[in-house]
Amino acid sequence: MHRLTRQRVNNAAALAAVLTLAPWAEASATPSGAPELVITEVQQVAPEFLEIYNASAGPYQLKGVSLTGDLQYVFLDERTLQPGEAIVLAQSPRALRAAAESVWEVPCLPFRGRIRNEGGRIDLYDGQGRLLDAVRYGRAPGEGWSVQRRCLTTTYRGELNWLEAPETPGVVPPSWDLPELAADELDLRPRRARPNEGVVVSLRLHGKPPELAQVEWWGPGREGSAPLVQVGQRYEAQIPPQPDQSTTRYRIVLAGGGIERRIEQDPLSGEELRFLCFAPLSTQLPVYCLELAPGDEQALQLHPARQRFKANLSVAEPGRALRYVGDVELQAQGDEDRRRWAKRSWRVELREPYRGMKGLRLRTSWRDASRLRLVLGFDLYRRAGVLSPRARLVRVQLNGRFFGLYTEVEEVDQAFLRRNGLRSATVYRPRNPRGRDPSLQCDGRAYELPSHYEAAWYSDGGVKAFTALQRFVEGYQGADARAHLERTLDLERYSSYLAVTALLHHWDSVNRNFLWCYDRTQGRWSVIPWDLDRTWGDHYEGMWEVTHARLDLGSEDNPVQWGGRLWWNRLRTAFLAQSPFRALLRDRLAELLQQEFDGQRIGVRARALAARAKQELLLDSQRWARYASKIEGRPVDKPRTGVHLERDRRSFGRYARARASFLQNALDARYPRSSPAGPFVLLALGVGLGLYLLRGGLTPAPL
Repeated sequence: MHRLTRQRVNNAAALAAVLTLAPWAEASATPSGAPELVITEVQQVAPEFLEIYNASAGPYQLKGVSLTGDLQYVFLDERTLQPGEAIVLAQSPRALRAAAESVWEVPCLPFRGRIRNEGGRIDLYDGQGRLLDAVRYGRAPGEGWSVQRRCLTTTYRGELNWLEAPETPGVVPPSWDLPELAADELDLRPRRARPNEGVVVSLRLHGKPPELAQVEWWGPGREGSAPLVQVGQRYEAQIPPQPDQSTTRYRIVLAGGGIERRIEQDPLSGEELRFLCFAPLSTQLPVYCLELAPGDEQALQLHPARQRFKANLSVAEPGRALRYVGDVELQAQGDEDRRRWAKRSWRVELREPYRGMKGLRLRTSWRDASRLRLVLGFDLYRRAGVLSPRARLVRVQLNGRFFGLYTEVEEVDQAFLRRNGLRSATVYRPRNPRGRDPSLQCDGRAYELPSHYEAAWYSDGGVKAFTALQRFVEGYQGADARAHLERTLDLERYSSYLAVTALLHHWDSVNRNFLWCYDRTQGRWSVIPWDLDRTWGDHYEGMWEVTHARLDLGSEDNPVQWGGRLWWNRLRTAFLAQSPFRALLRDRLAELLQQEFDGQRIGVRARALAARAKQELLLDSQRWARYASKIEGRPVDKPRTGVHLERDRRSFGRYARARASFLQNALDARYPRSSPAGPFVLLALGVGLGLYLLRGGLTPAPL
């Protein structure tokens, strides 16, 4: 709530003195139109109430009159309010009458709901849906205090017409002059600007004409001002055309009689004064429009260090208009090698949540020429029932130009846990294993000292969280590992996680690219997948479409050889060491091979995703030609065409068919199908299979 004075007004005499001595009370206000029904008082602290006053010259029929916003109410009876009379709506009329005798003199009706202590807005409409009055109030002033209307003879609907004073339910306060230079009913024409199109700012002024009236506008790398000119009963100013996909802020500057007002928020809604300039794009993807100052744009593309860049962010979801999200900060993500890539991944930190998220992760998919791996991979995890973030392709525009096709991956934070029904859960994220002490790798191992857990893992759960982590890790590496895992691990989810990890050949999930989640309510642990850029056959030895990796890859029996060392995950090893758990994994894998993971289904999903992003895939390949790693220290420049993109899209179905066939053969080898044929037929099949293997056939790998 806007405070007109530094001190509260304790009684009527003091209120009159303050109003008399205030500099803006020297000139009398000229009402702009005659009010009819107005809101005169709002009390947010119990007993909550709202007071309505008939400021017109005749009786007012209340039937059909309604209140919307924080307070919902409709007058249904044939009640008439005489001129100068008031009516009170209270959450508890009995409690209000017990607290204030003045309420006994006026009608007092009950309402349902709450008038928010933190502030809000209430609108008053007549029976035909015409706005009669509105009030925007701030945080509750305190017990025994309310916000009260200052002037009863004006239609001005702004914060200058309200002040804090001792509550007087049922007693209409005296009407005082409205402060000078009061403006409301701000409007833009057009509301959604387009490039090469100016914008007209229009508003209504109350009182004497100002000596100075202008609009000041600014944006990254641009600013200016325009005079407000009286046109009929309103004042207007012309803002010149602004760049495409830009956000322009503006303020109203009024001066006169020794008073100056700078209005940067709408007097009624409280929203920041700004407008967007946007020409709709022909795309089926969400569009993220970033706007940076020219100098920051150059630094962002030339210097990939940990520098932060401030920007404006607006988003256009498919089929919807552009929406302003707010001021954000950009920071390059990944290790030092990835920060040297021409196209880098970014984290976008938001001041206000968007789609329930406090931050956005825009992944570059630099190694993935198809740009589809992350979306298809996370989708498969979720279809299998694994706790997994969502991912989608988004088009990013920078200062009105195409910047790249990115994969937006849902942030795994407390908001993510709440959206997935885990309000009492803690997430553990492995720290970067590169260049660290090998004894502190986050591969599920137990550490010598309790402090090592906090040194190796990130968590926002405090010291107790690492105590729980230590008990879990040491438990499954103890003598009674099976019973410990049955008590503490979500076996269904973890078997689904391992099954999809095997289907995708997600070999880079041994000591990173996963998160652990502990549900404190259920006392169960689960694994959240992360960073799927090295999947769908992308092998750690530089090969592509590798389909012959064993199901137990990443365990101690089948470690990953990377960087001259062998890596395996201790939790995966402990799980696969138990025969009931291995059977659970094989059963879950067999289900997924039948239900989700076959070449036709995967091919259909890849084709649909590529079709939606066809335009952006081509633009991205032109904008960022260097899509692969380095050869002998030299970047690989490979311009992409529609033929390349079609080949990349088809590789998913081809990989799925080959990978499913390999894993199905492995399952059949361990669990052969029963045959009604006699032993001679089985013997013949065995001999034939042996001859096939001797001639170089592929032996199904053990589980």
